[in-house]
Amino acid sequence: EDDYEGENALAIYKTISDDGTEQLSYRLSYSNLRVYYLTLFVAFLILVVTIVLIILDVDERWIMSVMVVTIGVSYFCLCPLGMVPDEIGHILRAYEVSHGHIVSEHIGEEGRGGNYLPSTMYSLDDENAVLDWSDIKEYKFGNTSLYSPVSYLPHAVAMSITERCFTNSTMRVFYAGRMGGFITCMILSIAALWVIPFGRKIL
Repeated sequence: EDDYEGENALAIYKTISDDGTEQLSYRLSYSNLRVYYLTLFVAFLILVVTIVLIILDVDERWIMSVMVVTIGVSYFCLCPLGMVPDEIGHILRAYEVSHGHIVSEHIGEEGRGGNYLPSTMYSLDDENAVLDWSDIKEYKFGNTSLYSPVSYLPHAVAMSITERCFTNSTMRVFYAGRMGGFITCMILSIAALWVIPFGRKIL
C-alpha cells in the first residue's frame, strides 16, 4: 500500500530485464531498531564531543580530520558492496577503466553505454566468485558510462593492482576499488581542511 507506515514490509513488483522478459521481483525491508538507536546515540555523542572541543578552542583542523577518518572508516566497514545508490554502475565503469577501456562500448540496438566484462560482476557478496575473462557477458551501465575516466582513476588503479598482483576475487577486487576511492577522498578532504584560508568552523 502506498500509505504503509510500518517498520517492516515486503514489496512485490514487476520488472523487465534487458532482453525484454518480464520478471516478478520482491524486496524485503526491515528495520533493526537496536542498531538505529545505537547509531543515533553515536551521532549525538559525536556532536556533543565536537561542540565541547570547539568551546575548548581545539584547532578545528584536527577535529575535522579525526571526524573524516572515523566516519569514513565506519561507512566503509558498515556498508556492504552494492548498498550505496548506483554503486554497481560505478564499479562496472571503474573496472573497465582499470582494463584500459577509457570510453565505454555502445551496447545493444539502443546503443546504451556498457561493455563486455566477466560474468561475475554482480556477485558482490560471493566470496568464491572470481573475475574470469574467458567467461564474459554484456553489461549495460548507461548511467555511469559517460563519466570521465579521470573520476575513476583511484578506484581503477587499486582494482588493477589487486587483480594483477594479489587476487582475482570479485569481492576483494571491488573492495580494493572502494578503498582506493576512499583513501583518495580522505587525503583530498583533509588537505583541503588544512589549506582553506577561512571558514573552517562553518565547514
